[in-house]
Amino acid sequence: MLAAYRDLIFSPLALPEPPAVDTARLVAWMAWAREEGHKRGLNVPERDYEARTGREFPWLMANVHYGRRSHVEDSFEREFAEVARYARQFPLREARLVVLLAQRGDVAGHLHADSDGFWGFRFYLTNRRRDALYFCLARERVDELPQQSAGDSRYVEVERRRYARWPSGNPAFCLNSVRAAHAVDASSCVLGERIACLVMPREGIDEPRLLSLLEESSARFADYQIWHRAAA
Repeated sequence: MLAAYRDLIFSPLALPEPPAVDTARLVAWMAWAREEGHKRGLNVPERDYEARTGREFPWLMANVHYGRRSHVEDSFEREFAEVARYARQFPLREARLVVLLAQRGDVAGHLHADSDGFWGFRFYLTNRRRDALYFCLARERVDELPQQSAGDSRYVEVERRRYARWPSGNPAFCLNSVRAAHAVDASSCVLGERIACLVMPREGIDEPRLLSLLEESSARFADYQIWHRAAA
């Protein structure tokens, strides 16, 4: 039952590795797609963060929004078909949104929770520094963390960071935005040396496929998983 995995904070996934990409071409495309996203009213987390803090968003953000298909989605499917195909390997009934995030150099990714709840599907297209992603566990086993305040010490254990550890290769992974908030340390990476992709569903997850994937991933990667302390 999937309920047995609701306390799973982080796990590499037993999926094929993401494809290699031309990083310079992808970053240039992302910069164009970001501008188009602003015209379309997308990039909401970026706009909210900058309005709230007065600082530049830590990532160059590009949205591929299949729920609002446009020339941007057509361009992504044409220019980066292998990435689009890879995003469809996750156990979703249908992909609604692919978000590409290129971390800006010497800027930390702030502590936050994402909107995909218990089952957040992610992969890195590039990741020069592999020891930067960390989690702060929720103080209680709640059913939701407030996204805008997920870094608040009232909700999560900001005093303790649990860093992701990785097996060899470049596996896709899942993370939990209900039992923990997550962040990424600043590094000397230049733009394009760490590019993450988020894949979000349109019609929810395919539960049988997800359960099978989590079982296989747990068998292969138990030593790398992070669980909420209450699951121990």
